[in-house]
Amino acid sequence: MKMIRVLNLDKYLGGDKILDNVNINVEKSSIYGLIGPNGAGKTTLLKNIVDIYRPEKGEVLVLGENIKDNKKIKSQLGYIADYQYFYPNFKVEQMVDFYRNTYPLWEEKKYIKLKRIFKLDEKKKISSLSKGMKTQLSLMLNLSISPKVLILDEPTSGLDPVIKRKVLDIIIDEVSTNETTVLISSHHLGELERICDHIGIIHEGKILLEDSI
Repeated sequence: MKMIRVLNLDKYLGGDKILDNVNINVEKSSIYGLIGPNGAGKTTLLKNIVDIYRPEKGEVLVLGENIKDNKKIKSQLGYIADYQYFYPNFKVEQMVDFYRNTYPLWEEKKYIKLKRIFKLDEKKKISSLSKGMKTQLSLMLNLSISPKVLILDEPTSGLDPVIKRKVLDIIIDEVSTNETTVLISSHHLGELERICDHIGIIHEGKILLEDSI
């Protein structure tokens, strides 16, 4: 079953064509690595998939439905951006409460388990967290909502090697335990090589190759 389908997608930003007739297919319970250099269009593609951007042409199907304005599908979708946007004056515990009360499939046991791994101080203000800490918080929150589909944009950026390895192990565990479908972008092929089932190579807004590892 294809959990994510991107069909003939074009996207312009500031008059420039960023994505050019992009097609990708992500199978259920797989880890799909989107590989490409900085500026290739990875982030723009992921933002179209989660409905932050709207394409000029084409469509995005998640769980078999068009993602556009689809609240039901979005409640089953986790998204970890390349840069984390949180309410800066919130404490970590307030952000956790916000997710806990917003997502119907929030899993408290999973959150407690992740909290033990990452050891973030819940009393800290989000504005005082480093980039790596904000990424860890986003991982904790988006995994705890029990997503069927998880989208990650350069999730290991800003993480030290020990935490980076933990993050990749957590992603593998999420797929094997909960049959989560993962789409993860990176410009480091070696980093994704050991965890991905499939890869798509994007360059200058075009998919050059889509294949099984």
